[in-house]
Amino acid sequence: DGMPFDAKRYNYYALSSYYKAKNDSANSYRFRKKCLELIETHPDYIKQYPAQYFAALNNHFIGCCRMRKYKESGEALQKIKSLPGRYALSAGDALSVQVFVSACNLELFLYGKTGETRKILDFLPEAEEGLRLYENHISPAEKVVLYYNISIMLFTIGEYQKTMLWSGKILNMKDFGF
Repeated sequence: DGMPFDAKRYNYYALSSYYKAKNDSANSYRFRKKCLELIETHPDYIKQYPAQYFAALNNHFIGCCRMRKYKESGEALQKIKSLPGRYALSAGDALSVQVFVSACNLELFLYGKTGETRKILDFLPEAEEGLRLYENHISPAEKVVLYYNISIMLFTIGEYQKTMLWSGKILNMKDFGF
């Protein structure tokens, strides 16, 4: 097919959205994956528009989870987490912050879906480091969601003291940003 890159990309995105609206997860997944694969064949596009690549990876992750393709979700998550280093994004860069916050929440979601909830204990130092690094760039609303997700995951594995610590971070916030 002789369709230009952008036309194909928009077509795949539109079809994935259409099938999602029709509650057809299999076809939505299929077109999310096609969109990602198309973008990945154009490294110059990714360098120029890393946010578009991030969006495609994020959409693919969601499609994989809906299809219970958790191994593939994990692969997409690793690509998301590697974006700042691969594309030299600085800590203050809005995309870097968005990648960090999204990757944390996606990782916690994946642990819950796969039953690997104890992995939260290995994940916490990475989350805490990112929170220190991006502290002044993460919105209060994003912090609330992340703290809440961490608290819930800790609660599910019986880490009640740590749950209270993370829940306390929410209670001690002055501005929730909502």
